[in-house]
Amino acid sequence: MTRRSAADGAAKTPSARPNDPSGSSGSNGPSGSSGPSGTHRGRAPHVLNPWIRRWSGGGDARIRLICLPHAGGGAGFYRPWAALLPDEVELLAVQYPGREDRFDDPPTDSMDELVTALADVLPPLLGRPYALFGHSMGSAVAWELAHELAARGAPPPRRLFVSGRAAPGTAASGTVHRRGDEELCAALRRMGGTSADVLDDPELRSMVLDVVRNDFRLVETHPARPSGRHWTAPSTS
Repeated sequence: MTRRSAADGAAKTPSARPNDPSGSSGSNGPSGSSGPSGTHRGRAPHVLNPWIRRWSGGGDARIRLICLPHAGGGAGFYRPWAALLPDEVELLAVQYPGREDRFDDPPTDSMDELVTALADVLPPLLGRPYALFGHSMGSAVAWELAHELAARGAPPPRRLFVSGRAAPGTAASGTVHRRGDEELCAALRRMGGTSADVLDDPELRSMVLDVVRNDFRLVETHPARPSGRHWTAPSTS
């Protein structure tokens, strides 16, 4: 996707529908996200804990790919990837509160709260090699999470993959979360990826805007972790 000057620039496909574990991934987002869905590998997730959904893989997988969604997105955004990855990759996705099957859970108030919660639940899943992937807002979460896990002495990810956002310290802070509903809707229409039917329906629009606004606020008001605190992936040689 095209980078935006707004802090996140990727409120791509808000998952506003309650009790919908499949999410609403749309066609905009990380490369490959518009692949086939509904296969035997990706029809429904396995709920590992309140935060983590497994879309493919299991005991025979050699590496875990832990994916973090964009602003407004949920774990269902990564469902189509299950049909595209080899069997040795276990596909996991983070389910932020306030969307999909966590629709009734209150959203997190800050990036620190979000990262702390994830760092608390991930260690049991880090017994085998893993990589982190974050798209847009998720890339900021992945960056912070990699550092938080390192600070706790947890095994570091083999790779940190990011897309749709400028590097930490260079992404614009932005004030999208402070805009009125009409301005926020206009921004979502410009960015694309959010159904016009959703934005034109007052009830659905209200649910979407609540989630998206909070996500924008979370990422726009969080200062990036200082680049002087280095995280280094382990050598694979």
